[in-house]
Amino acid sequence: MKRLIDKTVNYALGTLLTVVLIASLLAFTSQGKGYSSFFGYAALAARSESMTGENPDSFNKGDLIFIRVLDKEEKKAVSVGQVVTFYDLIDIDGDGNQEVHLNTHRITKVLSGGEYIATKGDNADAEDPQRSTDFVIGVYEGKLPWIGNVVLFIQSSWGFLLSIVLPSFVILFYCLNSFLYCYRDYCREKKAKHMSDLKELIFRELKSLGR
Repeated sequence: MKRLIDKTVNYALGTLLTVVLIASLLAFTSQGKGYSSFFGYAALAARSESMTGENPDSFNKGDLIFIRVLDKEEKKAVSVGQVVTFYDLIDIDGDGNQEVHLNTHRITKVLSGGEYIATKGDNADAEDPQRSTDFVIGVYEGKLPWIGNVVLFIQSSWGFLLSIVLPSFVILFYCLNSFLYCYRDYCREKKAKHMSDLKELIFRELKSLGR
C-alpha cells in the first residue's frame, strides 16, 4: 500500500513539476513578444468573442488557437480571407489609456501591394483600423476548443499563484521532506553498522582473552 501511495505522489509531483517547467519556459520565451513560438508555431488563448462565427476557421472565447509565425516576405503575401494574428492597441480603461495586445481577425482588404491590411472579427460590427503588415505575427492554422481557458487562468494572478507558486512550494517541501527521511535512514543504518562492528570487535576481544 505504501508503495502505491509513493508512486501516486511521485506521479502527481512529476505532473506538477512538468506544468511549472512548461509555464516557466513559456514565460521566459514570450518576453518582449507577447507570445512563445516553437518550430515556427505559436499557441494563443482567445480572449474575446470577436471571431465567433460559422466559418470553418472561426473560434470562440476560451479556445486555444494555433498560428504559423510568418517571416517578412510571407507577411507581404497574406491574402483576403486569411485569419491573422497581429499587434493591436487596446483601450484598457475607457479613458484613452492603451496597451499593446495580440489580436486575431480576418483580413478584409490588402492594400498597397501587401504593405497594409484591413481586418475585421467575424462577430464584429466594424472593421479594424488599417495597419502595416509589419505588425502581423502569423496566420491561423487551427484550434483546441476551451483549452485556452486553462491558459488564461494560469496567466491570471490567482491562476499563477495556484498553478505555479503553490505547486513549486509543494515540490520543494516534498523534496526536502524526502531528503530528511533519507538522511534519517542513512544515520540509522550507519549507527546500526557501527554498533554491529563494535559488538563484533568486543566479541573477538573476549574470545581472544578466553583463549
